[in-house]
Amino acid sequence: MQRVLILVLILFCVVISACSAPPFSKYPLSQPGKQPNDERLSEVWVYQENGRPIFVHISKEQEGWLEGVIVGPKDEGGLGLSTFQMLTTQIGQDHFMSIRNIRDFKKGATGVPGKLEPGEGFYWIFLYKIAEDGNLYLRMMDDQYVEESIKSGQVKGSIDKEGSIITLTDNSENLIRFVKDSDKDQLFPESQQIPDKNSFFKKLTVSSHPKAE
Repeated sequence: MQRVLILVLILFCVVISACSAPPFSKYPLSQPGKQPNDERLSEVWVYQENGRPIFVHISKEQEGWLEGVIVGPKDEGGLGLSTFQMLTTQIGQDHFMSIRNIRDFKKGATGVPGKLEPGEGFYWIFLYKIAEDGNLYLRMMDDQYVEESIKSGQVKGSIDKEGSIITLTDNSENLIRFVKDSDKDQLFPESQQIPDKNSFFKKLTVSSHPKAE
């Protein structure tokens, strides 16, 4: 499996690929309630790798969040499943999603998921596009671009000694400024498209679902 494994790695939180995860962010690109979430995402999406489907089911908005579950086969056999929350942000004509895995939540800190203090849990920020044909395309942040931006002071963040874990620590307002000031095609390059630059997630419809015999 190719770049789709990075998304699965993020949401399943299991080691099933040698690929590194994209930069973390301590804060989402926008806070709950600041912008309406993109209800176009509230569908069932599917991607097939070597004939094996990976399903992503995203719910309608609830208490300012979109919630979802991802299900797919593991390389070692069996199914992997993980739940996540998502916020969407529109900047100009571009759309972004901030995703955090529900299993990352500190359940004892502030109660139920969705009631966390800003900064609890960590987010991955993606550029996304729903094309005219209805297909969903995702791009990750480029780790080298983010690392250089942190070092040059364009955005606040931390880099571990090996450079393998990059964490943005700036607040949501400054993150939006950083995205606006950055070259979109360098921050979210085509090479970072998930699953790869020639693939996409397809909306699952009744007509595309296998018919019962």
